[in-house]
Amino acid sequence: MVEADQTIKDCYVAAAAADKAGGNISGMLSVLQDAGMLLSKADLALGKGDFDSAYNLAVQSKARLGGFIAEASSVKDAAENSGFVDFMINIVGSSVGTVAVVVGSFAVWFWLNKRYAKVGHVEQDESQRV
Repeated sequence: MVEADQTIKDCYVAAAAADKAGGNISGMLSVLQDAGMLLSKADLALGKGDFDSAYNLAVQSKARLGGFIAEASSVKDAAENSGFVDFMINIVGSSVGTVAVVVGSFAVWFWLNKRYAKVGHVEQDESQRV
């Protein structure tokens, strides 16, 4: 019973870490709830003196959580990776886009200024001849 209880606690910690990272843990919470119910039933059976049932329920509870921590770690890693990619696209991409627009605008302005400065200069020369 102690091992099953500790396993549930470890799994809750892993699920909390995955949730904090932004992962979807709704399915994992259902598994945790099932394991907790089995452990509760084991505790009740132990209180009644039914040691065999208590042992079997505790083993079932622990078995229900097999691979849970690895799954929670995978969800956490995926959520962190997704957050990094979102950051790169939203912040870095926007910054690069803004710099490109500013630099492009200055380039167009200089090109237009150079082009129309010559035309304006020619028109002034012709108006002075008249």
